[in-house]
Amino acid sequence: MVSLRRPRPRRPAAPHAASKTTADRDGRLWRQLDNGTFIPLAVYERVYEHVQKQADASLPTTGEGFYRRYVELTYLRPYYAIPFFLAVFILLLYFLGKFMAAGIGGMFAGLFDRLIRRLPGVRAVYSAVKQVSDFVFTEREIKVTRIVAVEYPRKGIWSMAS
Repeated sequence: MVSLRRPRPRRPAAPHAASKTTADRDGRLWRQLDNGTFIPLAVYERVYEHVQKQADASLPTTGEGFYRRYVELTYLRPYYAIPFFLAVFILLLYFLGKFMAAGIGGMFAGLFDRLIRRLPGVRAVYSAVKQVSDFVFTEREIKVTRIVAVEYPRKGIWSMAS
């Protein structure tokens, strides 16, 4: 009896992969590596083609190495990944600034401060450093109530003071 069902089209196997290629029941093609592990043939071919193009690149020996190189080639291309992560970082900083400017950040800063003050070894050092840094970095506004003239540094010379 002749089957009327068309066979599923398969990609032709590369000559380097023909001897170690197997298929499972669903028709997926796998490549057996020298250490006995199996990886999908598409992964193997993508990495193999890249290695053939690059003179200084070598073929990975493990399945993990093949997958790592496949992910680098397919998803982590520098001309896509770097601008993407840079944009995400800038957006994160922007929203963090908005969050802190809204006053909600002060609540988290207070929570962090209380948490640090509960740690036994850090408590004394943190309190001292916080006092010094608050004194140095806090802008203080000097309020002037009146201006006076003082005879200083010697008689006959007047200086202004507040």
